[in-house]
Amino acid sequence: MRLPALLMLAGALPIAALVTTDEAGSQGRGRKAKLVQEFDSNKDGWLDRQERDDARKELAKNPRGRRRGGRGGRIRDAESKPKEMFEAQKPLTPGSVKHFPDVGLYNGDSLRTIFIEFEDKDWDMELTAFYRTDVCVPAKMTVDGKTYANVGVRYRGNSSYSAAGKKKRSLNLITDLVDSKQKLYGYKTLNLLNCHTDPSFVREVVFSRICREYMPASRTNLVRVVINGENWGIYSNVQQINKDFTKQNYNTRKGVRWKVPPNFSGDAGLRYIGEDVAAYKAIYDLKNDNAKEPWKRLVRACYLLEWSNDKLLEDGLSSFLDVDEVLWHLALDNIFQDGDGYHSRASDYILYEDPNNRFHLLFHDNNEVMRGGGQGGPGRGRGGPGGGPRGGGADSGPLAGADREDRTLLYRMLASRSFRARYLHHVKTIRDEWLDWNKIGPVFQKFHDLIDADVKQDQKRLYSYAAFQSSLENKGGGSSGGARGSMPIRSFIEKRRNELKEHPSLGGQWPTIAGLQPKAVAGSGAQPRLHVLAQVSTDVPLDRVLLYSRDKRIDGFKPVEMKDDGKHGDGAAGDGVWGGYTPSFGAGKKIRYYVEARATAKIGTTTFHPRKAAANAHSFRFAKPTK
Repeated sequence: MRLPALLMLAGALPIAALVTTDEAGSQGRGRKAKLVQEFDSNKDGWLDRQERDDARKELAKNPRGRRRGGRGGRIRDAESKPKEMFEAQKPLTPGSVKHFPDVGLYNGDSLRTIFIEFEDKDWDMELTAFYRTDVCVPAKMTVDGKTYANVGVRYRGNSSYSAAGKKKRSLNLITDLVDSKQKLYGYKTLNLLNCHTDPSFVREVVFSRICREYMPASRTNLVRVVINGENWGIYSNVQQINKDFTKQNYNTRKGVRWKVPPNFSGDAGLRYIGEDVAAYKAIYDLKNDNAKEPWKRLVRACYLLEWSNDKLLEDGLSSFLDVDEVLWHLALDNIFQDGDGYHSRASDYILYEDPNNRFHLLFHDNNEVMRGGGQGGPGRGRGGPGGGPRGGGADSGPLAGADREDRTLLYRMLASRSFRARYLHHVKTIRDEWLDWNKIGPVFQKFHDLIDADVKQDQKRLYSYAAFQSSLENKGGGSSGGARGSMPIRSFIEKRRNELKEHPSLGGQWPTIAGLQPKAVAGSGAQPRLHVLAQVSTDVPLDRVLLYSRDKRIDGFKPVEMKDDGKHGDGAAGDGVWGGYTPSFGAGKKIRYYVEARATAKIGTTTFHPRKAAANAHSFRFAKPTK
């Protein structure tokens, strides 16, 4: 294995230099300069007008090594030339727009308007000055007729920031900047994204909804934004991955989170790069300042992932990684080809360690999905050999990139027979359930129609209205969707389906499970356990059948072997009915369970019931003891 580039750099450069470098590794991207504590003279936790003025003066003298933006460059949109003529816009006020007080913040059927009003006219200059710092500029926010005072606002993004110029930058809103109890429909952080590289505005919104079918992912919808009386048009509203998110999805506010900023070295993909935690701190951005020894556990996980032999890794990986969830993540990333995702960069994701010290990969920043292209790693280029799924590159199949040692998670997990079989089952499931324009097309069309009139009048959009119109289906035969390197979404879906429809890795024989029969029976210590019968096809030779169960969302599923031997309540031996027992659980407990039928190594396939395995496991509640 090659010596990680970061270690070679570390011998010549101090860590501080690595953190702010502009080289391909991009170790400094996504980090914020800490200014609030330094300039907060009254110690109230935020900067008022005078304190911000003092901070701006200091920044003018000393930029603190902050970068001025990502790799985005100029917006390229051939269809916007000559300059478009816009319809006259009617002024929008809180009283002139439709209100939605009775639906959630991320309701997809509504188009909410968020009004932001800054006290000073130079708000854009101030937000620009404090870009990539922890300073928020306070503003008044009005939503559904209700006003929220002192909401913190700052610019966010990497390439989306630099590419947009002053046209339409992404925003981060903090509702509890001053009042710790102030939330908007239960949320304290809003990410309003300008949909850079996506003239349809809807790629990330639909992708996140698909992801939530299989794993935890941010809620999303579309909103209209008005700043100081001026209509700034449509933004995607993407849920922040924070303690509220983990409570919703893992039933706990505890745990450790890292943001993994863009990084082209490959070292940010849980690769082991030595024992020195400073090297990891240059790559992973820790979000929990009060966490106890998180870096040691991260280094240990990377070491185990990279250096455990195949048998140890297969047996022990679930103790520090949510295996099924991670395989869904990798399958979704492969199919929908996120240009900024794990396959492409081995970065640009959220890493979450739950209270049981098990790691989870969560999607982040997905405006680059379903474009028909992607970013390669060092020396790989676009569509280069082994460079990950490309949509027409050297290898766009389910196992693209599985031979890349710099994609540690993908490389090690897909080297395992059982993990590879599970992963391919997940790819096949997503393909069958979503790569069908008759199903997914109406989902895109609903959002497209919701914002059509607004996009037509939007004078700050990044792409032309013609690009928006052709972004779903290129009915005119000319444009490819308006953004460099992208294709209309329907073209992508149908092309991807054709690529995966007859792919050899998704063919062959697959076991089938006709149904399950659960029944509570007595277990150890007078505690109940679940007896499950599974009807499994007999035409595919089986290696084993496994019953998985758990009673807490934060816990991993524990497997036990099922038998077709006539001794496990399964009828006659060899009749295709398999029986198994979960561990004992407390009376009244609600548990989740699913079954896996694994074919022999020669066949190499596996099947689950229910089909989504851990993502949609069956539930069973044991009766409470009678008094």
